[in-house]
Amino acid sequence: MASWISLSSTMNLSTSSFLPSFSKTHQISRIEKPNRHSIPIVSCKSGKKDDDEQNPATRRDLLVGLGGLCGATSLRDPFAFAKPIATPDLTQCELVDLPSESQPSNCCPPTSTKIKNFIFPPASSPMRVRRAAHLVDSAYVAKYAKAIALMKSLPDDDPRSFKNQANVHCAYCDGAYHQAGFPDLELQIHFSWLFFPWHRFYLYFYERILGELIDDPTFALPFWNWDAPAGMQMPAIFTDPKSPLYDPLRDPDHQPPTLLDLNYAKGDPNPDPAKAEELIASNLNGEIPYFIVITRTSTECGTYGKKIPGGKRKDIEDPDWLNSEFLFWDEKKELVRVKVKDTLDTTKLRYGFQDVPIPWLKTKATPKPRKSRSATEKEDEDEVLVIEGIEYEKNQFIKFDVLLNDEPDSPGGPDTSEFAGSFVNLPHKHAKKSKTTLVLGITRLLEDLEAEGDDTLLVTLVPRSGGDLVTINSVKIEFVAD
Repeated sequence: MASWISLSSTMNLSTSSFLPSFSKTHQISRIEKPNRHSIPIVSCKSGKKDDDEQNPATRRDLLVGLGGLCGATSLRDPFAFAKPIATPDLTQCELVDLPSESQPSNCCPPTSTKIKNFIFPPASSPMRVRRAAHLVDSAYVAKYAKAIALMKSLPDDDPRSFKNQANVHCAYCDGAYHQAGFPDLELQIHFSWLFFPWHRFYLYFYERILGELIDDPTFALPFWNWDAPAGMQMPAIFTDPKSPLYDPLRDPDHQPPTLLDLNYAKGDPNPDPAKAEELIASNLNGEIPYFIVITRTSTECGTYGKKIPGGKRKDIEDPDWLNSEFLFWDEKKELVRVKVKDTLDTTKLRYGFQDVPIPWLKTKATPKPRKSRSATEKEDEDEVLVIEGIEYEKNQFIKFDVLLNDEPDSPGGPDTSEFAGSFVNLPHKHAKKSKTTLVLGITRLLEDLEAEGDDTLLVTLVPRSGGDLVTINSVKIEFVAD
């Protein structure tokens, strides 16, 4: 049995004793590390390892998939252990509750009784290369703007229209569908292992529709190169009020020249322009991008089987995941049935990413001195920190940081080596309680802290936003088999 701290009553992130040096309180738990040979091993039904060196293009695809929601994506959702998800009945689409609306909203896309199975584009078709948004030229911007303008001009009964493409996302992401055969079970592709493959296919068809509208089979969407200094602003191509790419609902306070703060939480002031170099250094040298792209994803089974420098990767062979199905409208206005397994090879999908530098990849914060670590066998298992029973309101912005073996009286942040990760929830639907689990890979973190041999670990939870709205049941450590 795993050794872990069980809280007799759920703890609230804002109920710990007040510390004068902090404006927000934090919760500290000391947990005993289990003996790796005396507890059950969690297995993810993974297949072979992929030892190929990770190239920036493949890694960029991962960034697009992650978006800003990775902190709340966990395999420990019931979806991850269910039978393959079947395509929903589009005629049974229901109204949904959106955070910005007082009344239920209709975001149901068009329906059709004629459905075709997905076929990969011909191997001879041109590759679509997605470019960094801050590096595109004026010719590309004009082409992109024209494609969006044409999409917005399509009638509402055209499934390719801008409105209906938004509705496709809304219906799947906000609970308009039920799982086939289970009328009381909402089909929700967030907070589950369906998140990455669904969004990969969503962008795939969205991109092909835009290319079809401007008769350009090479057209590709741009990506936000947010982890490079020149890209640490909202891309300028989206800030022209006269452009079809402009969205008036975007917060003007977060547009250029405001820099991106990877440690941002709701209510934080905008970064000081006079401290731009300091912020860029923090974004690059801190643990945040390393956590988002490597530490977090290298231990979760819900990501794609490619190896990143310093990270273990796994191929998922579970048929429940591989055979899950979705429906999308393609560039020919035809309804297409796709399977998760069809998303695994982007070369077959005929798109890739511009090769750009990854400046933070080998730069990490210097850890504070710790006791020397013991030699352990880590090749076949990853050590993970499991925070269970995280309960919160889905319509609230929630964020808390997790640190290991940090100074209990003055915990640091994502720019310190003790940073293990963050839990983040973006407002999603009207008030509705949600309960989930956060799983953080800590094998490499323990190495960096030289704490592998420690008998206990100090876990500090630091609320950043909405701490008084969150309760947590327990914290423990498990070993996950490759």
